[in-house]
Amino acid sequence: MKLILKVLLINLIAIQVNAQSNGNVKNIRKALQSIAAEYSPTAHIVFTKVGNYKYQKYIYHKTKSVVLNYYNVPVHESTHHYNDLIRKRKSPKEFIEKNTGAGYFIYPNIEIGMANFPVYNSIELNDVIPDSIQVKLDNYETYIGGNDIKNLSSQINGIFGLMDEFTAYSTGAKSQLELYNYYLANSKTGFENIEWWGSFINNLAGCISDYYEFKLFIHWYLAHSKNAHFEEYEKIMANKKLRLVFTLADQNYNQVIKAYYEKVAFICEATQKYANSLRFDYYENQTYKSLMTYKGLSISSVSYVFEEEMEFSRKLYELLDQSILNDFRIEGATKENYRNYLE
Repeated sequence: MKLILKVLLINLIAIQVNAQSNGNVKNIRKALQSIAAEYSPTAHIVFTKVGNYKYQKYIYHKTKSVVLNYYNVPVHESTHHYNDLIRKRKSPKEFIEKNTGAGYFIYPNIEIGMANFPVYNSIELNDVIPDSIQVKLDNYETYIGGNDIKNLSSQINGIFGLMDEFTAYSTGAKSQLELYNYYLANSKTGFENIEWWGSFINNLAGCISDYYEFKLFIHWYLAHSKNAHFEEYEKIMANKKLRLVFTLADQNYNQVIKAYYEKVAFICEATQKYANSLRFDYYENQTYKSLMTYKGLSISSVSYVFEEEMEFSRKLYELLDQSILNDFRIEGATKENYRNYLE
């Protein structure tokens, strides 16, 4: 089973006392589908495409707050299943017959299947990434490090498995952003209820933080491939479909990030007249950590959710050879013209 998003660490205490999100839903699957149909086109596409796949199992409790706060998790996990369905339909015939190949979904309606080939196990990165850096990245142990070779796609399938995770995180983040209109429509007191909007910010911020880590992972994988597995690296760079998947998913994620900061700034400004201090917490390792403080003075006084984690990953990436990912991207490709690059 694929690993659950870091957002599961979010503390629900403040949110669960919110009257707007109290109460239970009778059927988790129907609740997820209903929200998707009205508010999240991304989730609606994914849930529809995976058919009877039991994505509701990733919501552990029937309270409305849990459904909202974990919403991106069933979307993320369903994207893995959808990717596999694409693999079975759109990989070359000889690869489908051997149960190999790779497939990926990119919002809004892009499906790309391709041939794959043996690549080195991501766990090799343990030998080149210092322990002092590994421990500061929440997702490293889960998807890259480990103690041995696991039956985990992001390890055993190398760059193809990492791309499976990257597209799943990108799709989950997009769906979480789309819930903004749900929060807006179901806020009985507008922007007066700070905890209600805090839950929206918290959940989306976890998804944004994951982007910067996976950008590092993909960079490191390609750089190590270029240095230690050059023949594999040449095959990877010759796989234009794989590079196109990264290009489009990366663009999608960056659009979500831009919208995230715009919405946080707007929410902070909209709520400042109701409170001089805006504070959200999450629970991790038996401690509470302040995520956000807003003093009602100016937008520049906002300390963003997960900003410390994001800043570490961003600064780390700035120290790396930028040409690795720049060369991997397909220059000029967009979701509007991507078909021109499939040949």
